[in-house]
Amino acid sequence: MSYREDVQARLKKATTPDALGQTIVAISKGQDDRTKMEEIRDIIATFLDHPDDYVRHEALLCLGVSWGFAEYKERYIKMLGDDISEQNRWTAASSLGSSLKGTKDPEALRALALTVSNESELSIVRATAYAALIRVQDKSRYREALRLPDNIEDIDVNWPLIQALLR
Repeated sequence: MSYREDVQARLKKATTPDALGQTIVAISKGQDDRTKMEEIRDIIATFLDHPDDYVRHEALLCLGVSWGFAEYKERYIKMLGDDISEQNRWTAASSLGSSLKGTKDPEALRALALTVSNESELSIVRATAYAALIRVQDKSRYREALRLPDNIEDIDVNWPLIQALLR
């Protein structure tokens, strides 16, 4: 049985959202071979649209944060803007920061800036979006961004930068 077939069989055996999420976690944490990650990324990506918040979260965490696949940028941006789960929104921000660090990707920067400036969004989502924005903008500030507080009010936000990104 190929690795891909094994992963498909493991996911098929997971009959509840909790079991499915836990299986995705196990697959994600148990894999450090980039070739094998690439072989199954499309399988994991199908769960970004799953109706269960937890399953979507684990797929997002796997692809964006753990494995850093930038090719799902549009999905991360969509989830950042409209996922019903705040945990998934901040994980989408983290996925953009992890997968696009140092790229200065204009679409990601704009989406992150929109989230930072959205006063109706939860503070932790805004703070995570700001940290991700820093990582996308400047790879050398990656560690600094990871140490930022979880509350947007506790961060010295560069508002002129945010405004410039929104123009």
